[in-house]
Amino acid sequence: MDREKQIAEFTKRLQRAGGPNLLSAVLYGSAVTDEFHEGFSDLNVLCILRDASADALKNLSPAATWWAKQKNPPPVILAASEVARDVEIFPIELLDIQRHHRLLSGENVIGQLQVPMGLHRIQLERELRTKLQLLRQRYAAIAGNQRQSVELMVNSLSGIVTLFRHAFLAAGTEPPPDRTPMIRAIARRAGFEETAFNHLFQLRRREKRAQDINAHVTFSAYVAAVEKVTELVSALPYPRDLGS
Repeated sequence: MDREKQIAEFTKRLQRAGGPNLLSAVLYGSAVTDEFHEGFSDLNVLCILRDASADALKNLSPAATWWAKQKNPPPVILAASEVARDVEIFPIELLDIQRHHRLLSGENVIGQLQVPMGLHRIQLERELRTKLQLLRQRYAAIAGNQRQSVELMVNSLSGIVTLFRHAFLAAGTEPPPDRTPMIRAIARRAGFEETAFNHLFQLRRREKRAQDINAHVTFSAYVAAVEKVTELVSALPYPRDLGS
């Protein structure tokens, strides 16, 4: 079943299973951008329920089970009463969904959210520093193992690219829409070499094999880029009102 047929079928099943309890359902992420790659990218769906109790989740289970059998991630589920608080705790994630989503069913709750950019700035630096710590910690345990080193970089790539894109937003500028020019732009701004990212993008697209790159040299450039962008974000001023 092709992508659009899957989405249409899942939407019907969600509507049938959720009934009036399904306030909103949106498709988000690479599936609604030019960055989607068949076989590599996920189809991500967010559902907002009026009631997110265990009974309500059980009712939604037949649709979610069918979706998972199509090798898609289970839908993210939020309770309508919690959305206003969730946007303060997860501003990066909800801003991303707000910027790139397609309404599948119900009200466009996501489109109406006011994302607090002060809290976004705080979360961004915390996430970057956490990624940096984890990369160092994990590499220290596997340095010298080509396969594991490459896997560490490839598996962390999507999250790192997302945070780099949000560095533009935290600085009040619009990032380039596609990831390759975005990496080029943030590399110029932060002062790092982008070649490691080009290699990793090629690996993700299976245009290059893991054994074709020098894992240690690539990791050195990769982690240095994360350090540079973390420094860039750290130098951004904190707003007076962290909730605005």
